[in-house]
Amino acid sequence: MASTVDGKIGPAGVERFISISSKRDLIHLQEIRDQADGILFGAETFRTFPRVHVARAKKEPAHHFILSRSLDLDLEAPLFQDRSVPVTIFTPDPQKKELQLPEQARLIAVGASRNMMHEIAGHIQNMGIRNLLVEGGGHVLNQFISAGLLEELYLTLSFRIIGSSTAPGLTGNARFNNTPRLQVLSKEQHDNEVFLHLGLNYEDQKT
Repeated sequence: MASTVDGKIGPAGVERFISISSKRDLIHLQEIRDQADGILFGAETFRTFPRVHVARAKKEPAHHFILSRSLDLDLEAPLFQDRSVPVTIFTPDPQKKELQLPEQARLIAVGASRNMMHEIAGHIQNMGIRNLLVEGGGHVLNQFISAGLLEELYLTLSFRIIGSSTAPGLTGNARFNNTPRLQVLSKEQHDNEVFLHLGLNYEDQKT
């Protein structure tokens, strides 16, 4: 994730992807994608960037996972048009809309409960995915942290201020059910950005 110093991951009221970081950060993101065999993001992230999340050197595309409650997804988007990219959509309410999915995509219904994220993680693990990259947005990141599932966070801190209460935040607007302790595993500064690799420890929060 990339964030400004006031905790925002993008400007308010936009319907397309607008980067808040540098080209170096994009290369850094693509290098992280090289390590992943699965990439997960929410429906809002899909709508602002409906394309394949491309790695830098990885030959085979990672399995793409989308979390969507409304299933308001453009099936003509470039991500669904690339038959080489397997896509799985998780939804708590598959009855809302009939989807005519392409052959490389499938829909999985999950229970809308506190254990939903663990159920999703179980499905992903059963597919053979060992390194899952969660690319956002903030609400999805919040859900993974609240469920105690996020193990590491790659955070690019951009020394900018957006200054809007309605702009999307790094971890959404909801409160955490589980707040981990963060440990700096590595850090590196380039120009006006700091690249942080953080470990998340939930042990201190257990009762």
